Amino acid sequence: MCSTHKNTIIKPGSAPYCVLMLFAFAMMPWLHTYLSENGWSILNMKAKMQRSRQKTQPEWYLRRGFQTKIFAFLTMIMWANLFPISIYAQSVGIGTTTPDTTAVLDISSTNKGLLLPRMTKEQREAIADPAQGLMVMGLEDKCIYTHVDNIWVQNCGFAPEIIHGAWSQKANFAVARQNAAAFSIGNKGYMGTGNGNSIYFTDFWEYDASNDTWTQKADFGGNNRTLTIGFAIGNKGYVGTGYNQGIKYKDFWEYDPNINTWTQKADVGGMERYEAVGFAIGDKGYVGLGYNISELDDFWEYDPSNDTWTQKANFVGGRIGTIGFSIGAKGYVGLGFASGQFFKDFYQFEPQSNSWTQKADFGGGLRTRAVGLSTENIGLVGLGNFGGVYNKDFWEYNPLNDTWSQKTDFEGSARSSASAFAIDGKVYVGTGYSNSPSGYLNDFWKFDPQDIYNYNVIDEDIILKTGRSVYVGGNTSQGKNGIRFHHALDNGYIDVKGGNLFIRADFNLGATSRIAINGVNGFVGIGTNTPVAPLHITGMSNTSSPTNMKYFNHSVSGITSGNNWIGETTILAEGNIYSTQAFISSASFNFSDARIKNIIGQSNGREDLERLNRITITRYTHIDTIAKSSAVHTKVIAQQLETVMPEAVSKTRSVIPNIMQQALKIEKLSDGEISISLTKNHELKAGDEVRIINEKGIETLVKVLSTDQKNTFKVASNNTPEKLFVYGKMVDDFHIVDYDAIAMLNVSATQELSKEVDKLIKEREVQQYETLSMKMEIEQLKSALEHQRAEMNQRLQIIESKYFVKNN
Repeated sequence: MCSTHKNTIIKPGSAPYCVLMLFAFAMMPWLHTYLSENGWSILNMKAKMQRSRQKTQPEWYLRRGFQTKIFAFLTMIMWANLFPISIYAQSVGIGTTTPDTTAVLDISSTNKGLLLPRMTKEQREAIADPAQGLMVMGLEDKCIYTHVDNIWVQNCGFAPEIIHGAWSQKANFAVARQNAAAFSIGNKGYMGTGNGNSIYFTDFWEYDASNDTWTQKADFGGNNRTLTIGFAIGNKGYVGTGYNQGIKYKDFWEYDPNINTWTQKADVGGMERYEAVGFAIGDKGYVGLGYNISELDDFWEYDPSNDTWTQKANFVGGRIGTIGFSIGAKGYVGLGFASGQFFKDFYQFEPQSNSWTQKADFGGGLRTRAVGLSTENIGLVGLGNFGGVYNKDFWEYNPLNDTWSQKTDFEGSARSSASAFAIDGKVYVGTGYSNSPSGYLNDFWKFDPQDIYNYNVIDEDIILKTGRSVYVGGNTSQGKNGIRFHHALDNGYIDVKGGNLFIRADFNLGATSRIAINGVNGFVGIGTNTPVAPLHITGMSNTSSPTNMKYFNHSVSGITSGNNWIGETTILAEGNIYSTQAFISSASFNFSDARIKNIIGQSNGREDLERLNRITITRYTHIDTIAKSSAVHTKVIAQQLETVMPEAVSKTRSVIPNIMQQALKIEKLSDGEISISLTKNHELKAGDEVRIINEKGIETLVKVLSTDQKNTFKVASNNTPEKLFVYGKMVDDFHIVDYDAIAMLNVSATQELSKEVDKLIKEREVQQYETLSMKMEIEQLKSALEHQRAEMNQRLQIIESKYFVKNN
């Protein structure tokens, strides 16, 4: 009985409320008597009302009408007792005295909500002829369903997901390696030995977490080796066992960081071994398992106070590549490999009872050579490999409830045989081996188990399907202010973080993004996260391509039979590659197979030589000295070359630096139009395209709308920059020189010169022969002349002798 013109407000403490309450209490005895006499009770009232619906109207109609009114009246009293009820002409408010006039029902509360009906999918779909806009909650997926146009529209929104643990990269370790020994003493970490690239190490290094630095310490006291064990007891470190090219060890060494010295202690009990497990519990050390001629299962306790080893209960079976650590007074060992089988089981060692107890299996998959350590009364296990597949997941073990929970994945590349230690509740993990091109690794990472990532995750099964997710403010290697689009099944990412964009699809093989865009300079990296050029590409792949492809920057050894390319390739371009400047390469080549060409004939060497002589070699500098430097070049000019050898010159569209002025004035004329004034005339006309560069270095090609003055022009632009540099205009006849054609012209001319030289050589040889013949004839003549002279002298002597005799 609400007036259509006035509002009725019923609230606790008001006069109407008190009248209603007094009336309700006065009615309670009569109501109870009436219901009892008619066989009704509060407990079975609902059931009888449901059964009464099966009766005919004459028997129960009056009773039903009265009971319905009683229940409605009591319901109203109950709501009035809980919330103030405001009844307006067209709006009802619960919990508010001023219901919104656009709402039929306005419910307001700071500690309670509106509870929709909860249904399974079958129950929801069984609703007969649901009304348009009907809303229910799905029990399976906890989503809200609204019935719209004969279908149930699903709305899941965002569900918070809390993931613990944050990774950050630290200073790299000194030399890449795997299977190094590691431990921590106080606030310093220590790591050394191991192997990498056919080298077995003895070097040892100290890590200072406060300043993120490595300092080399005294070399390990034993021989070079890998696959050792390492742990700390008190303020001393211990390293022992291991392997080096077929030699197995059982020696055991103590390191004192205060004096930086190694001291040999009693050998580890049992046989020589490598790939064992070791950890400390209190003031005792424990070493066991590993490999000698087969997998070992024995387990030994070391007492540093008297330098002795005592055998303890054997492990459940021989095994290598296990993880081990201690939490409180208990030790934990699990995972590993033996006799062709991988494991994920996990056991607790109790020193007091000298017994092993199986605990919950490791939360991740089967694996060996993982890392395992403890900090702040929790265990942490991750990485490792299974049959050549490398992992990067990380898991926390809680000994109080014997449960595993997954932490944030390791941010470095997936790997095995890494090393780890803990300092001040933080975990440090690094080195190891991966099937990435780098193989042995030296990167080093910190993990904070207490850091929390609060992702806003779209429900994978409903919005993005299984295995897909979107993280906002999520786990990124450069901080927590990013957005990640993640395909969990294939480990693909699109990360936006720190102003940078990273695209990664590596099938769990590494952390390096496939494509990275630097937010500061816009550089694009392919295969690198830190591009140092506008386009920076790393890596190669074995490629086989057709003969009509052109490749650059490859070794000549990659060409096979001159027909097609088979070799390591970084860039494969199925089209032209254009550059306004030089290609810089250690080796470049193009294919020239006769089977892809129509042969016209041989070039005329004499004409080529004549054309080559007509080409002018010019010395010049570039107008744009900023982009192209001020160096002096000695090359051809395309326009001059075109008059001599037009086939070596082509034309394209490009911008020429014909203005090169900073704008004197920039004025916004209207939306989408600005005016640019220069200090000098520009010679532009409407329709020209001009390259402009703003104060941020962003280049834009704009169209000239009009040129009212010789030093002013209008362009189409939605932005009005503070400063502008006008570079020059776009031209359609930008000349390009084919230096290969000039080179081939030079080859042809050189061949012609070679022919001329050959001809001259032959002519000289003929001349030399003729000269030699003449020399021989002269010599013969000289000889004959000498002979005649001798005869004449002889005759003269005879004549003189005869004359002398006669006179005497």
